[in-house]
Amino acid sequence: EGLTVLVRARNQNYRKALEEVTLIVKKADSAVITAPLANKLAYNGSKQQLITAGEAKGGKMQYALGTKIEATVSYSSSVPEVIDAGTYYVWYKSKGDQNHHDSEAKYVIAKIDTTIVTVTFVDGLRNTLKTEKVEGGKSAAAPDTPIRDGYIFVGWDKDFSRVTSDMTVTALWKE
Repeated sequence: EGLTVLVRARNQNYRKALEEVTLIVKKADSAVITAPLANKLAYNGSKQQLITAGEAKGGKMQYALGTKIEATVSYSSSVPEVIDAGTYYVWYKSKGDQNHHDSEAKYVIAKIDTTIVTVTFVDGLRNTLKTEKVEGGKSAAAPDTPIRDGYIFVGWDKDFSRVTSDMTVTALWKE
């Protein structure tokens, strides 16, 4: 691989000379000049960017989720977003352009902390049936089926199978 050029030269006696020369241009290394940083995150039930983007020289930043040992998904130019609480290894590198090699891949550890939310079950008549603290993203357990004279309990007004914030769930009745 190289570039062939034709060099024309003259010596002191004005004699023309032609020489074919092959030049080989080696790729330089690309570099991550600003490493990505982990964002401080708490579970909220929505996708969240795990890191702030880094900056590369001689290439473009690429990211992938993985383990402590390696990236386990394909690299992409998009900053990884996830919903669930947990610890994540975000791998990054500079993907070299046509004149640069890729940089060495490294990782940053990002965490989405769990949150504790309160779910309050009420009977619709200002009476609390049960209050429960649950980890964000988990489900609350309904109290025993409430009883009300002259009414039939038909369910609850909200879904509480994946709670993301404090909520009040009210019993629904039918006469």
